[in-house]
Amino acid sequence: MSSSNSTALGSRENFWGASEDEYHESGHGPALAGTSYEQYVAHALLAKGATYTCPMCADEHDDHVILEDPSEYPPLSQLVDADGFHVEMYGDHRRHRTCRARGHIVWGGHLQDRPAGEFMEIVSTVLDGIGDVPSSRGRDLATRARRRKQDGMHDKTNMRELVTELRRGPDPFDQ
Repeated sequence: MSSSNSTALGSRENFWGASEDEYHESGHGPALAGTSYEQYVAHALLAKGATYTCPMCADEHDDHVILEDPSEYPPLSQLVDADGFHVEMYGDHRRHRTCRARGHIVWGGHLQDRPAGEFMEIVSTVLDGIGDVPSSRGRDLATRARRRKQDGMHDKTNMRELVTELRRGPDPFDQ
């Protein structure tokens, strides 16, 4: 029987039923739940042509092993109804990457930072692709992204900041 101040097992706020202190110390909770729109867009913009490293090698051996490019899709799921009608559906659309050093099969991986020139080309492509960013604001946003890159900010965080700035619109005090 649970006390009135404990969270029920399976609760949306605290799935495992841990105490509040344990729950927030574990890195979970409402403040960290899910992925923001900006994080999702930043990852999507940087994913094409990116280099990924094995997260298991990094966690277990403090080693940054580059993963090979994805090569195969899992087979399609085959569904057959009572009348014998066949339907093919994807069970999982992701392709796996393999860690050659230790043989791990990885769905995803850690996105590696690019050299500054490559990253700034992506920033330029994003700003050009939006189309309605005034040139002075575009230059200002690119300068801020370059400065963050020079200061050592990771590409994914830097791109998230750029997406946030673009969504927020121009600062009325900068005019």
